[in-house]
Amino acid sequence: MDEHRPEYALTGARVPPVGANAVPEIFRPVLGHLAAESSRYFGVPHLVLEPVALFARPFSEVLQVRLVHAEDLPHAFVKHFKLREPVEVWERELRRRVEREFETCRRVHEALSGASGLSAVRPIACFTDDFIIVTEQVPGRTLSAILEDRASWYPAVQTLDDLSDVLERIGSWTRTFQLALPHAGRLSLDSVRAYLDERLQAIVEAPASGFSELDRRGVLDYFDEVAAAVPDDDLRETAIHADFCPANVLVHERNVAVIDFDRAATGCWYLDVARMFTQLEFLRAKPKFRPEVVRTLQSALLRGVDPRLDPATPLFQLMVLQHTVCQFKKLAQRRVQSADRAWIWYLRRRHRNWLRSLHAAGGPAFTRHR
Repeated sequence: MDEHRPEYALTGARVPPVGANAVPEIFRPVLGHLAAESSRYFGVPHLVLEPVALFARPFSEVLQVRLVHAEDLPHAFVKHFKLREPVEVWERELRRRVEREFETCRRVHEALSGASGLSAVRPIACFTDDFIIVTEQVPGRTLSAILEDRASWYPAVQTLDDLSDVLERIGSWTRTFQLALPHAGRLSLDSVRAYLDERLQAIVEAPASGFSELDRRGVLDYFDEVAAAVPDDDLRETAIHADFCPANVLVHERNVAVIDFDRAATGCWYLDVARMFTQLEFLRAKPKFRPEVVRTLQSALLRGVDPRLDPATPLFQLMVLQHTVCQFKKLAQRRVQSADRAWIWYLRRRHRNWLRSLHAAGGPAFTRHR
């Protein structure tokens, strides 16, 4: 993007403060260029980009901007990937990530353009050397907010039907995404086992986990038992979102859109749906989410992917196991504030007891009471 630097200096966009803080300097030249080339990027000349909100995240910061005098156009998001140490290594890595996320957004948006009720964020611009991509804002609420509002306690029959329709569409989105970005690779169960064991060892080493070396071996024994039953045909790789969770799904009326492709890669074709499945399962830790409601939503999700998808499928079970172990690792290593201590202790115990039950009880991992 270096060739655009002089244009930035000459054109400068209107950049008012965002709340109490000024817009970070890294965004200013990009805003200037977007404004100067607004016909190219937005189809409207002489636009002013007005910052609305700044979102700080662990590995990125996102500036939301409003297109002044273009009320019929949605807001846009300008996402800056943060550079980490060592700089020499991360500069190369971040360039690859920026390019990969933008290209994935482009391909997915194009592939879903004709799909009824399914969509993806529209990419607008990519500024690789500044580690920035610009995308159109997608309307809707996150699935996590919708579940908190509508799936708790005793939802009405119609409400549960509506939520089931949403989850079925989310499952359909996953399948459509995979078909749109085919990949011919093969999954290595040995690599999956090594990935799992690395995280199990970290759990054992975390004093707060209460998880022993014997527990680790028991989970690996369970993995080996289930892996032996995985059909060879299931080992084909596919495109994966890799962060497919309720916070990254937006629902607007009957439309479902997925955002945040910065982790997109290739891998197990059950990985994304199993991630969403376990995220729904984790809701059961809260008393307000009744098991039968969660099961209904999980069934709708799987039905959307494939009506024949059986949750007892061995490779699906292994992906559920992997996601649960990753979640337990986060909990085991988390620094806990005093106000959260009882809640985190409870979640750790639930995960620990569930993992301990695997080898002893046998059968599908998620069908037993947690």
